[in-house]
Amino acid sequence: MNNTAKKILIIGGNSNIGKDLIFYFLKKNYKVIATFNRSKININHQNLKKKRFNFRNKFRLTDKFDILIYLASSTPSKDKINKLMIKKNIVGFKKILDSNCSFKKIVLFSTISVYGDIISNLITEKTKFNRPNYYGKSKIQMEDILKEYAKNNYSEYLILRLPGVIGNFISYNTFINKIIFDLYNEKKVFYNNPKQFFNNVVHTLTVFKIIEKFIKTSSFSNQIFNVCSSKPTKLIEIIKVIKKKFNSKSIINVGKDKKGFQISYKKLKKFNLPISKTKVEIMKTIQFYLSKYTRQL
Repeated sequence: MNNTAKKILIIGGNSNIGKDLIFYFLKKNYKVIATFNRSKININHQNLKKKRFNFRNKFRLTDKFDILIYLASSTPSKDKINKLMIKKNIVGFKKILDSNCSFKKIVLFSTISVYGDIISNLITEKTKFNRPNYYGKSKIQMEDILKEYAKNNYSEYLILRLPGVIGNFISYNTFINKIIFDLYNEKKVFYNNPKQFFNNVVHTLTVFKIIEKFIKTSSFSNQIFNVCSSKPTKLIEIIKVIKKKFNSKSIINVGKDKKGFQISYKKLKKFNLPISKTKVEIMKTIQFYLSKYTRQL
């Protein structure tokens, strides 16, 4: 089956990552149906249909999809971290899965937050959960729901536990996005762990390449991956690169080195999945800023 025949349902298309996702797959000639809640999706294309969806309501779409990509969630950047977060995330996810749609493959955007208080220097997919917050707990339960659904409905799944995600968008929600935004706008910057080797970041393009490979093959179906960048780099070096590329006059205050962690990309390499160096990932977003935020189909 060629790309133009493949139909994708994206839940959460009005988010920064969702819009990047829509642009990527439209360029690849997929047919996309994307949902939004409050703010509409400001993208128009003949292969894009937009549907409003609120987790409180029944999902009324009836169709067969080659793939469901689920990234809608109540997150710490949007809502308070409490028990309601678990309810909202699980209820919304179940309503999509329990709808009259059918899905050959399902991708769930999960989070590194499932691991909670990380005490080891390196986290892998086998790292034990340690007191995750309500956001992390909601994602753990969503992962379990997906595994059970896939088993009962003969679907294939892919769970991506994401770190700080950067892309072709302006964001202030994660550590690395905040650093890039502040340096570009010449604001004061403060950060800890200058000598900590950092790879807790991934660009949307890398994530989407993994998803597209999942669409085309079953060689890594029903797997969980921690997604990150390769070649961890000291934070102080990353800050210097960003500051230099922007020719920024920001005042930078550096705190103390504290205990940090890196993310293992051994499993990504084992399955021959796309992965990019830390500085390369960050440069992609720097180039987006320098291009004056242009993004075209």
